Amino acid sequence: MTFLLDVNVLMALLWENHMATRRELIGAIATRYHAGTRTEKKEILDEFVNVTGFHRKHAIRVLAKMMTSPETPKPPPRSRLYDEAVEAALNLRHAVDRLANDQD
Repeated sequence: MTFLLDVNVLMALLWENHMATRRELIGAIATRYHAGTRTEKKEILDEFVNVTGFHRKHAIRVLAKMMTSPETPKPPPRSRLYDEAVEAALNLRHAVDRLANDQD
């Protein structure tokens, strides 16, 4: 329990500093959080929420995001579903529908 209090004090001191320090701090807490048991995770999350002032769900998302690898490739862009002729026909239909709705 003393360890958590020391981390709490350290987090409070560093939280007001530069954004890079915040990222390092969140990264260190995220590592401990993901390695802990369910009860340890609850205690770590409680301390993290108290120090940062984050909403509990936001804190969970921040800690989860830090554990994802930034090197993961983005999926390729989706292929087009319709060719240009079909898109033109759809645009024409939407325009006619708008005109019909304006008439009502």
